[in-house]
Amino acid sequence: DLPVGGYGSATIGKIFPIGHKGEALYYIGAQGERSYYDGTLYLCGQVSGGSAFERNRGKYTYQEFLGHGFLRLGEDFLLATRVRQQTVWNWDKLRQLVLDTESGLRGYRNNALSGDNRVIANIELRAFPSFDLWVARAGVTLFYDAGTVWDQDLKFDRTRWHHSAGIGIRIQNMKSTGENSLFRIDFAFNFDENKFAGIIFTTDQLFKAFKDHQYRIPEV
Repeated sequence: DLPVGGYGSATIGKIFPIGHKGEALYYIGAQGERSYYDGTLYLCGQVSGGSAFERNRGKYTYQEFLGHGFLRLGEDFLLATRVRQQTVWNWDKLRQLVLDTESGLRGYRNNALSGDNRVIANIELRAFPSFDLWVARAGVTLFYDAGTVWDQDLKFDRTRWHHSAGIGIRIQNMKSTGENSLFRIDFAFNFDENKFAGIIFTTDQLFKAFKDHQYRIPEV
């Protein structure tokens, strides 16, 4: 089943300090999302924002846009894409936004790139032929990732974009459901270094082609 629709929510509260070093701050946050599906094309957009307040100054402010979409090219083929944009203001340096394999730019070292702003775009051509081998079904994915991070004092048009592309193998357990039912192997080419920068072994897809519209507490 593919859920279609949307929701909006708002959170207003107070942060109470624990001990003498904590901070007493008011907090407000909101999130809204909407999806569309016509049988072939699916689109979903989500906007989130939140901030604490210290007198008249915003602190720990966060904003995010998340877009998902897919286009059915046939019974066994899907063109899936994700775009994620995030910004933080007045956060500790330990909470910077990181751009690496874990965050969606495959083939880049963990924690190698960071900043106050982050944009990541992923596109995948996913193929799952209707051919089962015992309890498993094999699939192939061609992918392209692009992303950038930068600090608040740098303009967006001065940022440097980083790119990777590659091919992936998907092995799905047909007797199981959930994120552990799929095993993913990705071979990523790092365009900064002009070489294949490693093999990624993990479960589940890098991103789901659609959202389930379940409410979650806003988080960075």
